[in-house]
Amino acid sequence: MSDTNTNATLTYLVYDSTLESEVLEFLSDFEIRYFTLWSEVFGKGSHSEPRMNSHTWPGTNRVIAILADQTTEDHLYTLVAHVRQKTPGVGIKAFTVPVLRHS
Repeated sequence: MSDTNTNATLTYLVYDSTLESEVLEFLSDFEIRYFTLWSEVFGKGSHSEPRMNSHTWPGTNRVIAILADQTTEDHLYTLVAHVRQKTPGVGIKAFTVPVLRHS
């Protein structure tokens, strides 16, 4: 995508780090090649226990940001639904925001 005004969206996937291989495999299967990944993210979501990388709340989250068209966005939300059904209680969430401009 080029320097322009756009109708694209930015979808953030926030997920338990134990889901890393499943998420990356999904991105590869759907040829989603470009993303930004944050590792060791701490937090508490509505579908899981806190991940604070501590003795009390072990584990971490990851965040991936993906510039997406509607089809890609739909695939990402399908991933979230699939993971929630397959592994209830293991957190994964998607958030989508409009992209007004990018370069």
